[in-house]
Amino acid sequence: MKTKLLFYSLLSSLVLLAACSKKEPEPNNNGQNQSSTADIVINAESSYGIFYGKRFTPNASNYFIILTNCTMSDGKATGEGEMITLDCFAPAPSQISAIELPEGRYVYEGKLTFEPFHISKQNTYLTFVNENGVIKDKVDIISGSLDIKKTSGGITIHGIFTIEGGKTVEVNYSKNILFENQSGSFGKDINVVAKNIFGSTYYGDPSNTGFSEYLVSLGDCEMTEDHKPNSAGFIIDIDFWGAKSVTSNEAVLPEGTYHFSKEIGNNTMYSVNTKGNDIHQHSSIPVPYTDGMITVKHIESGYDLSGEFIMSDGYKMTIAYKGAIKFDNKAPAETGDLKLNFTTAEVECYGDIYGAKTANYNATFRTSDKKYALTLDFNDVLPDGDAVITSQTYTLDKDMEASAGKFYSGEDDGMGPIGTYLRIDENGKERYVYVNGGTFTVKRDGKSYVFTFDFTTTSQAKITGNFKGEIVIKQKK
Repeated sequence: MKTKLLFYSLLSSLVLLAACSKKEPEPNNNGQNQSSTADIVINAESSYGIFYGKRFTPNASNYFIILTNCTMSDGKATGEGEMITLDCFAPAPSQISAIELPEGRYVYEGKLTFEPFHISKQNTYLTFVNENGVIKDKVDIISGSLDIKKTSGGITIHGIFTIEGGKTVEVNYSKNILFENQSGSFGKDINVVAKNIFGSTYYGDPSNTGFSEYLVSLGDCEMTEDHKPNSAGFIIDIDFWGAKSVTSNEAVLPEGTYHFSKEIGNNTMYSVNTKGNDIHQHSSIPVPYTDGMITVKHIESGYDLSGEFIMSDGYKMTIAYKGAIKFDNKAPAETGDLKLNFTTAEVECYGDIYGAKTANYNATFRTSDKKYALTLDFNDVLPDGDAVITSQTYTLDKDMEASAGKFYSGEDDGMGPIGTYLRIDENGKERYVYVNGGTFTVKRDGKSYVFTFDFTTTSQAKITGNFKGEIVIKQKK
């Protein structure tokens, strides 16, 4: 099943450097403090925090913080100093709307950990910033601890760490840390009145489920001309499954009430691809659902969508949208049986990309009128020298084992066609037919090859044909 949209991981230190700063402090003293025995002292004036919640473990919430003594302006470092990044784990806050780093001692043990009151190795380090506000070096922390105490004015932070090379670092901070909530939970109901469609695709029924797929992404964010979010807010991906559209070129999402489901069926929203996305300046945080229903009605301006989803914390996210939805048609082309004679071939060998001790090949065959192009994605024995294709009959790789003599079925993975498929050029518009069975046979004589094709497709048609000619195989490194 297709994976829709790509989501971001932890922000890089360069992005965080640009994002941090709550106040422009007085110039620092280059980390020197006569009262401290530490080699480097960071009397931090600025901070930045991200709250990830229990995204990594059910036992503790993740609090990602940066403390810095750099002079700052408009959210960017403008002067020399140090910046310490700490990946902390602790109990969840009592209120998501008021996130605070819990009191206690946080221990760094130099390993990946998700235990409460520990600091994980994965995203914990010290960076040095030059006089122009540019990071000039990054050093890993190897041991130490951090003490958090609440005060009337916020919190106080005091930590002692050792970095690679043996130097000690002391960090002090005595203000609140404002956390950006990227946990996917909000501790309250959320109401999304969508005003933009960020994507809408009709996939038809390439897997012969008996129902067709309509993927819709809508949200309340501002939108750029290329349909990207341009402000904070929510984008909701809804994977509708319903009756087949009468005309795929003008796909219409059928009316009815659709229910959140782990199984594909009529009037369902498939749970794997149906979720919310909490959009921030530099990231998109998934908001998982556990249940929900959406009612679809046809109106004069297009559609009236309304309903709600249950988020993982038990609160509701209500959805409403009124307006047009124009579907991009990626349904498999509907053809009868095709018998094709291919006149040109391009073949590339990618080597052992799957670690199966076989070589992966990608071959494209075209007819003389360029209307049809057949792409094969198959595996063969590793070549000893120049790449060649073995004379044999190739069958479908049902177990995805990358075995020699096997080819992959075709599908659209959300980014485009992959595997083995036929591309059809219909007056400048590309359509695809996906191969899901059959065989192809190869006979080689030096650089000359004869390919014979006998495929079945997801549209329940047959593709037969052949190619005869010389092939120069390009080996990709």
